[in-house]
Amino acid sequence: MRRGVTAVMTVLCVLMGVGLGAIYVTKDNKGPEITIPDGNKSYVEGTDTKDLLKGVKAKDKREGDVTKTLMIEAVRPNADRTKAVVVYVAKDSKNNVTKKSRTVDYRTAEAADSSEPEADEKEPEPTQEPQPDDTQPADVPAVPDPANEPQTDGEAANAEAIKNLPNGSPEIQLVQYEISVPLGSAFKPLTYVKSIVDDVDEKDSLYQRVQIDGEVNTAAAGNYELHYHVVDSAGNSSNVAVLKVTVQ
Repeated sequence: MRRGVTAVMTVLCVLMGVGLGAIYVTKDNKGPEITIPDGNKSYVEGTDTKDLLKGVKAKDKREGDVTKTLMIEAVRPNADRTKAVVVYVAKDSKNNVTKKSRTVDYRTAEAADSSEPEADEKEPEPTQEPQPDDTQPADVPAVPDPANEPQTDGEAANAEAIKNLPNGSPEIQLVQYEISVPLGSAFKPLTYVKSIVDDVDEKDSLYQRVQIDGEVNTAAAGNYELHYHVVDSAGNSSNVAVLKVTVQ
């Protein structure tokens, strides 16, 4: 009798182990594979990045072609601004994210303009003497318009990433894109999220879905990067906003 009970228990343990193993094996925690075609690519600063996506594919082992989720996270020029690293991001329906990069030729906007043929020179128009403004004293300095302030590299890259999002994707923006914090100070990453806009979910719901990759150790001086993105309830992924943090 005891031998029979022991045999039954052994069989049950084996079956449970097989079941747990099957569950573990079938768990999907691997992102899609990004393939980039051979050949040189070039990019001019400030121009549309859609050309950099031509020929780039994303394929998931289970879901097949997920190229429609591809986006460019960043274009990072090197020190002499003749080459740049383009970072691609793709994801599957389980929000498994994959990143891959390649190096392209890079030209600044000034270099591109100087290489174009110059237009025929025109005679300078006569200048007019500035007229005094009677609405305010002459010694009052002009107040700068925030809308005319130049964008930082991080802000410009984020705006470009938002412009290339598929229709219906949420958009995330940060308060700042490069900050310095004192050594040993408290640091709360979510306080740097400026806004999240979506046509599916409300703001409060989206804030609960924000995902932040990377970490900042304020106990150790150095340079850190945090990558922010959000996926709405319809499965649409936002742009990836990058916050550069210097602990000093």
